[in-house]
Amino acid sequence: MELISKLTTSTLIFILSLLFLPQPAQAAVDYSSYTGTFLAFDSQGEQPYLNLDFVNGSHNRFSWRQLEPAEGKYNFSSIDQLLTKLASVNKKLVLGLVLRCQSQGSIFDLCAPDWTLTDKYGVIKTNYQGKELRLLNYANPNLQFRLSKLIQALADRYSHNPNIAAVEIGPGYFGEAKPMPTTTAVASRLVQKQAYLSAWGGKAPWQAYERFLLSTYNQAFYQRNQSNLPMTVVYLGSFLNPWEQVDLVKATLANNIGLHHSGLESNFSTSANNGSERICASKLPLNDPAAYRGHWEATERLGQDHVVSFEFHHWNPRHGYNLTETEHVWWSVFNALDKKGRVIYAYKQNLNNQNNHDAFRFFNKYAGKTAAETPDAWIALRTFIDLNKFCPDEGNYDFYLSQNFNAAGGSLIAHEPRQPGYANQLVRSKDNNDWYGPYSRQPDVRNHKPYLFFKLDDAFVASRPTTEYQVEIIYWDGNRQDAGSSWQFLYSATTNSRQLGKTITLTGSQRWLTAKFDIADVTFSHRLIDQAGRPGNDIALYTPDAVDDYFAFIKLTPVQSSGQVRFSQANVIDFIVRYLQVKDRPISELTEADESYDINRDGLFDFQDIIYVIVDYLKNLN
Repeated sequence: MELISKLTTSTLIFILSLLFLPQPAQAAVDYSSYTGTFLAFDSQGEQPYLNLDFVNGSHNRFSWRQLEPAEGKYNFSSIDQLLTKLASVNKKLVLGLVLRCQSQGSIFDLCAPDWTLTDKYGVIKTNYQGKELRLLNYANPNLQFRLSKLIQALADRYSHNPNIAAVEIGPGYFGEAKPMPTTTAVASRLVQKQAYLSAWGGKAPWQAYERFLLSTYNQAFYQRNQSNLPMTVVYLGSFLNPWEQVDLVKATLANNIGLHHSGLESNFSTSANNGSERICASKLPLNDPAAYRGHWEATERLGQDHVVSFEFHHWNPRHGYNLTETEHVWWSVFNALDKKGRVIYAYKQNLNNQNNHDAFRFFNKYAGKTAAETPDAWIALRTFIDLNKFCPDEGNYDFYLSQNFNAAGGSLIAHEPRQPGYANQLVRSKDNNDWYGPYSRQPDVRNHKPYLFFKLDDAFVASRPTTEYQVEIIYWDGNRQDAGSSWQFLYSATTNSRQLGKTITLTGSQRWLTAKFDIADVTFSHRLIDQAGRPGNDIALYTPDAVDDYFAFIKLTPVQSSGQVRFSQANVIDFIVRYLQVKDRPISELTEADESYDINRDGLFDFQDIIYVIVDYLKNLN
């Protein structure tokens, strides 16, 4: 073993060549530092927040006025000072640029440099309450030239800085995807909108500017500096109508740039125009413009293949939909992971409440994980918001474990009345710090649909050569009159396509409880049959009596079998690539997912585990 510990990376590559395995292609973008929870709008590097174990760094937007106070004269000291602070606590920075912001009724913008608001740069002038407003003219060629020079200067200075985690692109007002404010808090917003429309003659110049901006970032970072820094564009926020963001999303993808959603919430109900134009994006082909039209459509469709980040929405009773703050945070985290989000920007308000901390730790555990990388698969169960219209984009938030709505005998919706705001008060616990009560799903016993059917992602199952799983289910223990009733967990086993895994008897404690148990002899290949005898499922929850059962959460965790494990070529590659990624990191920086790579169960993920996998693979070639 002493010899094994001295083997080098080159030895690993040699072993791969002996196995006739192709080396995996290198990713164009390095996401290793751009994952998990970051502190939003942190201009000071505030250590009380950065010292939290789940905060991986800071996010901050710097104004054009700060960085280029005089034409062609750059001052990056504010960025450098923050980077120095972050480096002292081993944290990274997500760097953003703000072009304009609130003018406070003055003739000059607080974020745009004074020199950009002159006739030389096509300043747009308008009047508001007897005062002249000067608006940055994004479409002016002279202004675009100066902006391109600034972006190039930023890329030249920071594209290879190890303390930069990513770059955020903010096209317009306050770093969002619009030229002027859309919030009612800025009284002049309609005046500004009309001024831009009058000056430009429509929205085409704005869309052309956005395409110019993304291309400029691509050229400065990816092409000129050969950088592999992740970049995201803030895409949410319409100028004229929700269709406008379709053009921005397409330009984003064309430039190998990710998406940043600027208002993460716990519900789908605030899609474009407060839900009035909500659509079922998953029913639309990718080439349909409407597939990227609302709040979630772009992230829902593109999250698996493109980096997606989310900025937390401030919690308040209106945005929380009758949820407590902790409930709002948990369900927002589930929402982000459901869209395969990689990063959450959390506000200090979110972090001040310690009851929220476990939610962010949960996010970090799964953020950016593919089906082959995630330590387990789970689903957070929700009823549909619009009970009169079925839309697959609504309902459950899932992570490689999904509900099969087409299975015979399976329930689609809950039939119990719910309180306004979509909170299910009937099964809400008395503890305001939990998250289980507001939403849940139940079998429809009254209409002879006593099942909830689920299936695992094929890639998740294929990457885990094991027949043993740990099951975790959060369920409502019922009211007093429900004591003695029960529900069952069914799964697909190698010897029985409808295997009883566990029967849980309710005690009527009026609490949310967690059932945790192991199942063996598993074969998750969608063999579990539905009520009509058709396969297509992996697990099911079944109510054998007349009492409604409520379920909030299901998690399936692969357990390493005690017997011989057969590893595939994909497993060998996965283990070696993962080892090369983490072998030089201190133990404190390894993630919980690395535990699944500890094959010989010695508490480490090291070279001995690699040898175990390779030897096992070679033994089983025949």
